[in-house]
Amino acid sequence: MKTYWKILLTVLPLVLFFLFLSVGTTYYYSTKALTSLAETWLETRLAQASTIAEEQMEILHRYGLDAVPASIEKAKMDAGAAIASIEVGELGFVFVVNTQGVVALHPDEDMKGRDVSGEAWFAEIMRGERELVHWGQDNANMAMVAYFEPWEWFLLATSPEKEIYGVANKMKPYVFYLAIIGSIAMSIALMFLTRELTTPLMLLTAGADRIGKGDLKTRISIPGRDEFSHLADVFNQMAAELQTMLTTLQRSHQELELRVQERTVQLKSINKELKEFAYVVSHDLKAPLRAISQLTHWVSDDYAEVLDREGRDMMELILKRVKRMDGLIDGVLSYSRIGRIKEQAKVLDLNKLVGELIENAMAPPHIHVRIDGELPVVQRDPIRMEQVFQNLIDNAVTYMDKQEGIVKIGCVDEETRWQFSVSDNGPGIERQYDEKIFQIFQTLAPRDEHESSGVGLTLVKKIIEQYDGSIWVESEPGKGATFYFTIPKRENEHATA
Repeated sequence: MKTYWKILLTVLPLVLFFLFLSVGTTYYYSTKALTSLAETWLETRLAQASTIAEEQMEILHRYGLDAVPASIEKAKMDAGAAIASIEVGELGFVFVVNTQGVVALHPDEDMKGRDVSGEAWFAEIMRGERELVHWGQDNANMAMVAYFEPWEWFLLATSPEKEIYGVANKMKPYVFYLAIIGSIAMSIALMFLTRELTTPLMLLTAGADRIGKGDLKTRISIPGRDEFSHLADVFNQMAAELQTMLTTLQRSHQELELRVQERTVQLKSINKELKEFAYVVSHDLKAPLRAISQLTHWVSDDYAEVLDREGRDMMELILKRVKRMDGLIDGVLSYSRIGRIKEQAKVLDLNKLVGELIENAMAPPHIHVRIDGELPVVQRDPIRMEQVFQNLIDNAVTYMDKQEGIVKIGCVDEETRWQFSVSDNGPGIERQYDEKIFQIFQTLAPRDEHESSGVGLTLVKKIIEQYDGSIWVESEPGKGATFYFTIPKRENEHATA
């Protein structure tokens, strides 16, 4: 539905409602005003009737006849004649009913002497009502009541409602006709006003739609100096700025594509160099190390009787250095492969993988390595997960300084991720080294005490970060350390039963 019809269908019912409401309210308060005037008018007639009855009573009292029944009846007849002459409009009159419900005085001779005690309006009088509506000759009549106690008379000044509200009732159809004509006139005016409002909106909508579809050359023209004209100017300014920005972005995009192409060529070249470097490291650098190791073994075997204690220690030290260098080269190669070689994800039961690592760790008899609880089944690269757990377990075993060493591997399900832990009761780590231990080639103990390449924890951190996880250590010197790392859950990963 278009805006024009939305505005019209929303506003028009409200206009009609308030128009008829104002007409109805005017008629209601007019009726109230007429009712109030009628009550005052009827009360004056009652006062006049009461005055007549009181004058007759005063005459009886003056001549001492207030106890003579015949005189009293004569006074009532004189009072009735005078009261009957009171004019209450064209159709109204004053009549009298006694406390027994018998009509004592009425302009209609047929009504005199009639018992009206069973009428609802008489019951209202007996309850003390002084303003009431009663029916007569199929017409509703408004009446005001006054009680004249000496004669036990209820004086009623009454007038038909059609006479009281006659003017209002006559005007009623004309008022409603006027309301209908006014509604039609206002509807037509509202239609033209709505059209005046919606035409600029339609122009703005059409222009905005073209701009939204990419036609930034579109310009919206709305004459005048109102808000719509100002809004059109803002749209035009926005379209011009967008056109300028788009031109700039297109140039930037072209430049970026050229840079990406250049970077791609550079990355291919770097990857090629890294592969060549890995080949050189794994073949050309390791070959001399193997030769040194083999030569050292020959010398140790062939000259065992000639070498003294110091000579044998030197040969053993050479072999350790060669082994360390070999481990260092392996660590650097592993570190360089992460992120370069695509992950080969498989369904992997970590209970089985870590269990095999524990068996192959060949930890000393005084160090006990175990899985604490159950580890989950994950969808990961087996080699990478093996590198993570093997380095953390080897690290805990290598630096254990207790006579009874304990290394525990555990996992907590945290809904969207797995949190693993490898804890030990070893020497612990000072807080100041919490970050340093993850840096490449960094070790806390002298290399001669513990053979270490300084690459293991760096390798673990890089693998975890490749999985969008995090790793940290919590430790207390002398009481051990716990390495925590988290990895986000993937589809089909679950805890084991």
